[in-house]
Amino acid sequence: METTLPVNTVNLDGLLSETKRILKPHSTHFFTLSLFFLPLAFTLVIIPNLHLHLHLTGDLFLKFLTNHQKVVIFHLLYFLIVYFFTLCAIGTISYSTYNAFIGDPVNYLTTLKSLTFTFFPLVSITIVANLILFATSLAFFMFAVRLVGMVGKVCRGKL
Repeated sequence: METTLPVNTVNLDGLLSETKRILKPHSTHFFTLSLFFLPLAFTLVIIPNLHLHLHLTGDLFLKFLTNHQKVVIFHLLYFLIVYFFTLCAIGTISYSTYNAFIGDPVNYLTTLKSLTFTFFPLVSITIVANLILFATSLAFFMFAVRLVGMVGKVCRGKL
């Protein structure tokens, strides 16, 4: 005799009720995490635009051209710091959400301590995902170049 397992379907009402169930008792915790990592979102957009605007106006443009190595190093360092904090934000918020979902107590200090065992797996996953994205993009680019070359040969043969 076969037994059929119930099929769990995801609908908007169920998703909203689970979200309210997680956020309601831990609203201050998630609010604190969002305040801790929210400036990253602003700096990611504002700082490069402000920096570019200041360096491309007036006499600063000449300094920008002569001092471009420091600017490149500054932007690389800025990118790495923002990337580090973004991975920390993903790790802590995911840890808190998981513990709130299964009903475990959520503590801010425990959440920050969770970075010791979640940060390096997140870094490795990010590296692998970026490599897969790069390989896929490279393969698509090579396919597109080859396709354009074949179309060009066909068009030259007909003209």
